[in-house]
Amino acid sequence: MKLIDSHAHLNDEAYKEDFDEVVERTSSQLVACICASFNLSSSKDAVKIADKYEKVFATVGFHPENAEEFDEQGLMKLLKNKKVVAVGEIGLDYHFFDGLSPQQIEEKKSFQREVFAKQIEIANKNKLPIVVHSRDAMGDTIEILKKHPVAVPGLLHCYSGSIESARELIKMGFSFSFGG
Repeated sequence: MKLIDSHAHLNDEAYKEDFDEVVERTSSQLVACICASFNLSSSKDAVKIADKYEKVFATVGFHPENAEEFDEQGLMKLLKNKKVVAVGEIGLDYHFFDGLSPQQIEEKKSFQREVFAKQIEIANKNKLPIVVHSRDAMGDTIEILKKHPVAVPGLLHCYSGSIESARELIKMGFSFSFGG
């Protein structure tokens, strides 16, 4: 059986030593491999990797933990590459707020929601699906997706939400991956 790896971080430093070997081995086992990104630098790396290997494609975007690095112009430039197949990994992550005041937490959540919505708009303008990361934020994730419907159904990466949330997301056309 041939498969598509929908979320591989081939742009991770862990592959630096034996990168070509890893990609060649992966490519021989899969129909395609999608190199996922989390900020501008990893997005640029993903596009370079995709350009080099026939069966590798890229997502470009800003993970919620990297929302403060959001660069719309940089993202738009990368979206012109024909090997970019989605905007991602984008979304909300409310997990790592230890040591922050309630006001700081709300400010970070608000900013993540703003950047998430903006990246959905960018994906829609480019007629691309989104790859969504949602940790400890499913209610807000669904609310934003309802307010900003996607033009092309996307993927909920590493889904850990409830069956009720899954039903809502299925109605919106989303697929799911289960990992970790």
